[in-house]
Amino acid sequence: MKHTNELKTASDIVALAGGTETICQMFGVKERVVFHHRKIGLLPAKWFSRLEYKTGQTLPRHLFSFI
Repeated sequence: MKHTNELKTASDIVALAGGTETICQMFGVKERVVFHHRKIGLLPAKWFSRLEYKTGQTLPRHLFSFI
């Protein structure tokens, strides 16, 4: 997997993965859930593996809510 320095926000990851609608379909969530996570700047940790696979990128872990 490639790592890109272009991914600086949760919104960057959402966009790279195909946008809000794609994320909603992938994870079975409503748009408001995606907007909330983009607003706070952290995506759920349980989304990490699927988003890394989908994007083909090494995603920055600090943009996910790992404990």
